[in-house]
Amino acid sequence: MKIYTRNNLKEMYQNLNLKSIFIVPTDTIYGISGAIANIENKHRINEIKKRPKNKELIILVSNLKQAKQICQISLKAQEMLLSSKPTTVLCPKNYSGSLFHEYLSDNDLIGLRICKNKIIKKIIKKIGPIFSTSANLSNQDYRFSLAEFKKIKVDFICFLDKSKNSASYIYNSIKKIFER
Repeated sequence: MKIYTRNNLKEMYQNLNLKSIFIVPTDTIYGISGAIANIENKHRINEIKKRPKNKELIILVSNLKQAKQICQISLKAQEMLLSSKPTTVLCPKNYSGSLFHEYLSDNDLIGLRICKNKIIKKIIKKIGPIFSTSANLSNQDYRFSLAEFKKIKVDFICFLDKSKNSASYIYNSIKKIFER
């Protein structure tokens, strides 16, 4: 498994592909991620985390335009997505003309977050929106350490420095409430 640091990020971007499953810092904690353009990534991530194959994952996008291609975004949901606080918004799937429709779940609600992290934005620019979930095994505490991340069977790790070590807020745009 390859470990990338600030010294070799350019190499990481060059080696990224639609089949890559990786651990990377997000706006909140480190996440296990992979392109939504390859539905097998969702299954692999859930398998790595030892949870049901079809369990939902949040989707990280780099801008509001991508968000609107995936979900129906109300004004309040837009406000939450663009907030300075990392906020995952649960919003209805966009059934009309979504470029990503075939990769999305059968669920009507999608967990979506616009990333501010420059590394994630570059990844998304190369491979498109990504599935993401916390970098720990299911039902285990999240622990920030390279040694812990190396135990997780991914293609590579982008390890830079401490993450913020706190989960995002979750806003349900249908119920109009924060769930976390």
